[in-house]
Amino acid sequence: MLSAHQGGLEQRRLRAPLLRLALLAMSLSAIVAEEEDAQLSVALARAAELRLHRDPYWLTLLHYRDGRSTIDDPTFFLTRDGDRDAAGELVATLTGVLRGDAPGTPEPQHPMLGKAIAARFPARTEWLCAQLGIPRAGLPVDGPAQVDAQLADIQPRGLVLVFASGYLSSPASMFGHTLLLVRGRADSPLLAQGVNYAAQVPATGSDPFSAIKGLFGVYHGLFSVLPYHRKVQEYTDLNQRDLWEYELAMTPEDVRRLMLHAWELQGIWSSYWFFDENCSFNLAALLESARPGLKLSQRAGAWVLPADTVRWVRDAGLISSVSYR
Repeated sequence: MLSAHQGGLEQRRLRAPLLRLALLAMSLSAIVAEEEDAQLSVALARAAELRLHRDPYWLTLLHYRDGRSTIDDPTFFLTRDGDRDAAGELVATLTGVLRGDAPGTPEPQHPMLGKAIAARFPARTEWLCAQLGIPRAGLPVDGPAQVDAQLADIQPRGLVLVFASGYLSSPASMFGHTLLLVRGRADSPLLAQGVNYAAQVPATGSDPFSAIKGLFGVYHGLFSVLPYHRKVQEYTDLNQRDLWEYELAMTPEDVRRLMLHAWELQGIWSSYWFFDENCSFNLAALLESARPGLKLSQRAGAWVLPADTVRWVRDAGLISSVSYR
């Protein structure tokens, strides 16, 4: 048997390598942290030099209009004043991207709670990395696997703007409606995924003041994705509404950018205003994310009609063909 003295020596011999490993790990962590801080400092300085917070595409991703975002959901922003401080929001985004942070949100039930910045905001992340020459492979956290799986499954290759004629039985649709289709592997547009923006009106019961509430921004408006054949059935078979499908001259890369930004908007709400910040206005804002430099929603005036979106897209030279249903 070992004596107490020998046993103590043996324990110290066993602890010594573990202590050296712990010290080595701490040293490596300090080196990595220092390198990350240096990379972040360089990136922030470069972003300030390029004035990226004033870049039109960065303002597009934040949905800025006249110096403020049209998105009212606080969970869309990383800073308290992100809806009006584009520079602060850029610093917070870039910091999270390079450090792999996963900040919380004011609403625990939000689907993006706890996701790292690169996974929560893939469109912001991709654009910032491209502007600053940051390799995506070197980020602490990569983009969301769900988006990559979705893109691989759909294989997006084109966009279609759909205009549905007015429906007099519904005051909210009396001027028509617009939505987007994401064309994938299937040739038939009926198999495409529809991207729709609409007010979230309670389904139970009839509210005699629903039209008035829509005029004063009481309802929340959200984007949703659904198979196009379901909307065709609803519009043509049930409501007897005509549909015009405008094939847009967009590249697969344009469509990919739009889908990355649509991911950022999932579960994000804005106050729905019937005459201006409605389906047509928000759809035009989403289309702007597809191609840097595309200015559609900036043409909006005191009111926006679904036909205005079609006209803006036509004037931008984006319509390649038209189909009537």
